[in-house]
Amino acid sequence: MAHGIPSQGKVTITVDEYSSNPTQAFTHYNINQSRFQPPHVHMVDPIPYDTPKPAGHTRFVCISDTHSRTDGIQMPYGDIL
Repeated sequence: MAHGIPSQGKVTITVDEYSSNPTQAFTHYNINQSRFQPPHVHMVDPIPYDTPKPAGHTRFVCISDTHSRTDGIQMPYGDIL
């Protein structure tokens, strides 16, 4: 990470102290900066894969990189994958 600081028409680039340690950077910035949460967005807990979808709702199915380990996955039906 770098920060530009204008100085007499020139920009000086300073290297963030956490640039060489991404784990430390994540920890520092996660603790010291609040995350933006729009007021109309509400966090929800995951629901079981076989829960019926309420009428009028959109179901998002989110998966991560499975590294070909898909044998035990029970993929729910959804509107958006």
